[in-house]
Amino acid sequence: MSNRIKHQTQNIIIPAGQVAGTALEYRVTMDNAYKRAIGYVAYENQAPGAAYQISIKDDNFTYQYLTAAEDYISARNVNKSDRYTKCDIPSAGNYVTVTVKMLAVNPTPLNLDVVFQLTND
Repeated sequence: MSNRIKHQTQNIIIPAGQVAGTALEYRVTMDNAYKRAIGYVAYENQAPGAAYQISIKDDNFTYQYLTAAEDYISARNVNKSDRYTKCDIPSAGNYVTVTVKMLAVNPTPLNLDVVFQLTND
């Protein structure tokens, strides 16, 4: 599987009506057939413009501290090679926690896809 990249997607839906300061955590189990994640990105599928922050961490390290969505979300018109934030997250069945913290009430559901690039290299 050398040089082969798998894109693992985790869909996250934040129900409408979450108040400012609400932080919801989602545990993502990484595919155990791959050694590590080398990149990640998030896309808004619904409720673009909602005010929130995202973080990604595991039990040992924080890979992305709470960061405002406008600094984190990638537009689909961005060149694919430039969309992903580079990282080195152990995969092989480990998990990461994606935290979404609302900065204001969301009147409609917030639907996100967080995509990890996995490899064996």
